[in-house]
Amino acid sequence: MTNTLIEQDFLLSKEDMDSAFWIQDDVHFPKPLSPLFTSLIMPAMGHGTKVCYERMKMQIKRVDVKSLNGYYYQSIVPADKEEYDPEEHKSLMLKLIPNVSSKLDEYVESVFKPFYTKLSSFQTTDTSIPMILEAVNELEQFFFKAWEIHYEVLTPKQAAGWILEEMYAQLVQAEDKSVLYDVLSGPMNKTLETDKAIWELSRKVKHSKELTHLFEVTEIESLPEQLSRLEAGQGFLASLQQVMNECGYRSANFHDFMEETWVENPVYILGIVKTYMDINFDFNKKLQERSTKRSQLYNELLSKIPDSPKKQEFIQMMDTALKIWHIEEDHHFYIDAMLPAKSRFFFLEVGRYLVEKQILSDQHDIFYMYLNDLKTLLAQPDEDVKVLIEKRKKEHQKNMKSIPVPFVGDLSKLGNAMELEKIVGFPQEPINKLEKSFKGAAASKGMYKGKVKLIHSQEEFHLVNHGDVLVSKTNTPAWTVLFPIVGAIITDSGGVLSHAGIVAREYGVPAVLGTKVATSTLKTGDEVIVDGTNGVIYFNR
Repeated sequence: MTNTLIEQDFLLSKEDMDSAFWIQDDVHFPKPLSPLFTSLIMPAMGHGTKVCYERMKMQIKRVDVKSLNGYYYQSIVPADKEEYDPEEHKSLMLKLIPNVSSKLDEYVESVFKPFYTKLSSFQTTDTSIPMILEAVNELEQFFFKAWEIHYEVLTPKQAAGWILEEMYAQLVQAEDKSVLYDVLSGPMNKTLETDKAIWELSRKVKHSKELTHLFEVTEIESLPEQLSRLEAGQGFLASLQQVMNECGYRSANFHDFMEETWVENPVYILGIVKTYMDINFDFNKKLQERSTKRSQLYNELLSKIPDSPKKQEFIQMMDTALKIWHIEEDHHFYIDAMLPAKSRFFFLEVGRYLVEKQILSDQHDIFYMYLNDLKTLLAQPDEDVKVLIEKRKKEHQKNMKSIPVPFVGDLSKLGNAMELEKIVGFPQEPINKLEKSFKGAAASKGMYKGKVKLIHSQEEFHLVNHGDVLVSKTNTPAWTVLFPIVGAIITDSGGVLSHAGIVAREYGVPAVLGTKVATSTLKTGDEVIVDGTNGVIYFNR
């Protein structure tokens, strides 16, 4: 079995590094990816940017995506100067922005939900090899379609923010435009809906003395079994299952086929439910407070702008942006998170078939094959595949222990990558040893003093206590269930427009993101001051 084509297509070569500047995206993919996921996600994402950015007359021609030691790297390919007209691009965005929310809704109902239903119902029992191959090919093509849609709906939403910044700069002589993103917080989205659903589960427990006692005296791992023995517990488990079915197709660690999803294991949600019980938190009240504060900030912002036609254009753009801002979280829910989760179950079913045919030793071994390996194996079973898998397992384990280089390649091309700064975050200033401080992106305003809780994965979520300063490498949307619990947030990766930044502002939790050094500098129990307004962390150690 050979993967020559795969290496050429997906793996970062010396020639690639000599010709471009590459950024390791530790926001979305902080750990090495499995071969199977790599061979599906990377060409699909590159294709999606190429199709949409050309169609939308972007300054960027495409984003090239490749793997180095299993880690995800991306490089910005700028459009030719003669091909890019900023006014033409802006005019096109202004036409697309008002309808982008309904466009996403249409895709969810007509494209994603039907395909996910089909994917979930796939069974290899009484299915021929050609039919399995056909299903694999169909999923591969759907990845390309999904990532076209991803950038089709996300790009106008992002453009709305950049256009607002431009309009604001013309109306108000101020360098700090962060107030715009404070004003855009408040509307409900799929991430907040998930957080609310889990909070409501905690209320069900709180309203029952029997369930409250059970949660207080039972270890998280034993809760499902203990709940099933009580009549009230059975009712709660039914509600839990409903939440898992609606919101559980996600993994908090990162997106990959190898990651266990919430819908597979109720312990992840139960741990959050137990923590929510111990804090004085009312989701509905908090959301209303944020909405009220947003209105106040908006009115204060408008009061500083003299009346003019430009002001009215700005108000109209702000109102439109507020209506579409949920797209940031919603597209992630249905595409970034749900597509890998649903695909995981599909490939496990194919893996089960290969185990049944004595081709694989374990159904999870399928994740160590590139897609072309899998297609070849299905067409012509090969006993040598087990040798290949063992080799790939060792490579993956080695990659998991490695520390990725954040940037590689031609530094002269750095300017082309600056568009990503607000999302992935760039290196900040070195640690100030004299003041015992380091910097990051000021993603959510406020000052907070507290003790660090260093969290590495969703398996540790239940360890977070009320008032902790959450420190982690990154925060995917699934991590936001912790935001009502913690006093502040610090990450190695991310920027003002990352998911963590957006949702931290929704909850009004101070956040400093993209520090690059938080998890290597701080440890659980350290006392820190988090200055989310200026993007500074002060540590007393």
